[in-house]
Amino acid sequence: MSEPTGGTASEAQVVGPQVDVDDLEELRHRPNRLPLLGLALLAAAALAWLAIDAFQESVAYYLTPSEAQDAGAEERFRLAGLVVEDSLYRDDAGILHFEVTDGAATVPVRFDGLAPDSLGGGAEAVSEGRMTPEGVFEADSVLARCASKFEAEFES
Repeated sequence: MSEPTGGTASEAQVVGPQVDVDDLEELRHRPNRLPLLGLALLAAAALAWLAIDAFQESVAYYLTPSEAQDAGAEERFRLAGLVVEDSLYRDDAGILHFEVTDGAATVPVRFDGLAPDSLGGGAEAVSEGRMTPEGVFEADSVLARCASKFEAEFES
């Protein structure tokens, strides 16, 4: 057997790249960024979930009084129709009551708030809320749709 050059048989020489002790210390003290990356991904997922949830909650569909009678109490939607003449009044508690119709069906509406000035008999109303099991629409907001064109009154 031949001996390695520069030493005895008991001293083995390591062949390969030389590793500096300072490089090993730097590797040991390098921060692990994996937990930080996981936390950032978790935060991004939570924000995306909140945005989707808020968007779905804000989506409300327009239904006519005929369609609204079939809506469930847990379903939130917008009720659109014409205010029935002489149906608009406030009770002793200050709650506004009126009825909307599409010509085929009429739905009573209850609203605890300030009504628009243009809300009256024959006006187009859009209310957002839910149907109660009694068949009354509990509105969170009421809008009166304005006519698309205004005509001036002339005295003759």
